[in-house]
Amino acid sequence: MPIASALSTCDWIRQRYSLLLIGPVGVGKSWLASVLNHLGAVWRTVNNSADRARAKAGRHV
Repeated sequence: MPIASALSTCDWIRQRYSLLLIGPVGVGKSWLASVLNHLGAVWRTVNNSADRARAKAGRHV
């Protein structure tokens, strides 16, 4: 699986891994960090919403 695809699954967030982006100027490190930040925020929002829904239904995780 290509690295970008593997990172986009957000498994690394669930597993609490850190990420270090290195490379020469102009290859898109900041852009990739921005995209991954957005994906992480979306993942956290969806995950938190699911947790709240389960708690409301009486099924604590």
